[in-house]
Amino acid sequence: MKIKTPASVDTWREARRLVRISRGRLMLIAFMGAAVGVSESLFLAILARVGLAITRTRAAAIDLPFGLLGGLTVPETMYVAALLAFASAGVQMALQAQMARISVKLMADSQAALYRDFVRASWPLQRGDGESTLVTYASTHVSRTVNAVTAIISQLTSAMTLLVFVVGAISITPLVGVGVIALGLLLSFVFLPLRGLSRRAGDETRNATGTLYGTFVDAVAVGREIKSFGVEDQIEVRIRREIQAFIKPAYRTLIIKTYLPVVYQRVVFLLILGGLAMVYVFEVRDIASIGAALLIVLRAMQQAQTMQASEPIIAEARPWINELAAQREKYRASAFRFGDAALSGIHEIAFEEVSYQYAPDAPLALEKVSFTAKRGELIGVIGPSGSGKSTLSELVLRLDRPTSGTYRVNGVDAFEYDAESWADHVALVPQLGRLIPGTVAENVRFFREGITDDDVRRACERVSLADEIAVLDDGYDTMIGERRYRMLSGGQRQRLSIARALVGRASLVVLDEPTSALDHRSEAAIVDAVEELRTHACVIVIAHRLSTLRHCDRVLVLRNGKREALCDLRELAEESDFFRGAQTTGTF
Repeated sequence: MKIKTPASVDTWREARRLVRISRGRLMLIAFMGAAVGVSESLFLAILARVGLAITRTRAAAIDLPFGLLGGLTVPETMYVAALLAFASAGVQMALQAQMARISVKLMADSQAALYRDFVRASWPLQRGDGESTLVTYASTHVSRTVNAVTAIISQLTSAMTLLVFVVGAISITPLVGVGVIALGLLLSFVFLPLRGLSRRAGDETRNATGTLYGTFVDAVAVGREIKSFGVEDQIEVRIRREIQAFIKPAYRTLIIKTYLPVVYQRVVFLLILGGLAMVYVFEVRDIASIGAALLIVLRAMQQAQTMQASEPIIAEARPWINELAAQREKYRASAFRFGDAALSGIHEIAFEEVSYQYAPDAPLALEKVSFTAKRGELIGVIGPSGSGKSTLSELVLRLDRPTSGTYRVNGVDAFEYDAESWADHVALVPQLGRLIPGTVAENVRFFREGITDDDVRRACERVSLADEIAVLDDGYDTMIGERRYRMLSGGQRQRLSIARALVGRASLVVLDEPTSALDHRSEAAIVDAVEELRTHACVIVIAHRLSTLRHCDRVLVLRNGKREALCDLRELAEESDFFRGAQTTGTF
């Protein structure tokens, strides 16, 4: 029969790809585990001798184990035992503190590493995964990984303590120690089938959990459709079916977890009986040594039980660890590689027959689109839903690569410029400006260095936001955010987003106009801000209002991913069927 390696060994190999623990820290923990074993072994051996001495005569002289001290009285020996107990407790507490420190640090480092890989991944992958995927991996997967690694390190300390106990038992009474340990190794084969069952049950539970949660998420995502079509009962039947599929492996996993301690405890009882049987057969008469050896063996078995109890936890974590490793590798592999040319400013951008598709078997989102835009120009982009406007804006920002064709900036392939200098000259004003938890000033600055408070104030003045900030409780230091702190109106968000672009002096700005109605003041302020942007930048506006197009130098019309027209507003009615149809509503 082929003996499988313990789950802790396989899991440790896989987890080492994700976590880093210094060898020195591991050696310190192992040493502390051994120190706990030494102090407890001495304490138990002394305890057995004190107990025997008390039953015989109070005046008996006691020799400590291993020839450490001799001729001690019972009170003196009890003082030594008490000191050892306190010393053992101190080492144990220090060990637990180390374990807690490692666990917290592993959690922080793992989450930081995951986010580092995510934030450097390509935008298409980030867009496809969404925030829920990152949150799931940062919480569930990282927690499972850290718990497994912590359990493995705990096994290391228990193994060192166990080793010391074994050596101590053999040193005190070789016959009993060796016999009991040999019997323990023999009985440990009882756990091999349970270990295999634990692994398989863990994998099945993980798969069933993923399927169940996926069904819940899918059902929530189409909640409106479920209500509209009145299929609540049918969806409930499907959910119940997935729950039933989850129950069986979950029950098996819990049963195995429950059975292991019971089986192990009975094995310990058998070992003690085996030790006593050896004492009887071989007529061993050193009662103190026998008692000490059996006490130490009992503690050794408890340590072994602790190690065994953590095996299911470690085994169940393996699928989560593998998924986390695969996800991080996917993030890293998706990151774009840019050139090293420095960008001093953007004077002209050009699309040369640019095509794009989201997947190899997907239809073209853009097909051979060509246009140029120069600094100082305001280019409007319109088209029906699904025409490729958002795709074009992401390509302009270099968030994605064209499937074919070339995107040039200042006559050079846009991807030849390094990421840092590119970011200095590009800005995005999204349709719905997102806020970060922080002050108004921090939201305008948006993590960029070198932007002073005066720069922030001037940018807010240009978008007519300064007066509204002034009436806030703490002015520019007022805390704002999405889920906490103070909220801003849609118009205020849009103007704050434009202030972000103004404060950075970007030379290429992509602005996605809000589709919802804005108050007159906000709309006028946005128009004025866009006019100021065009004085030092090339501005691409995804327009949704006819009034916005009146300020554009040229308008690019996209339809079914193709360029339908590129001209000024006066010629647009003749060039674009879409524009003629949309003129009646005034929105696009």
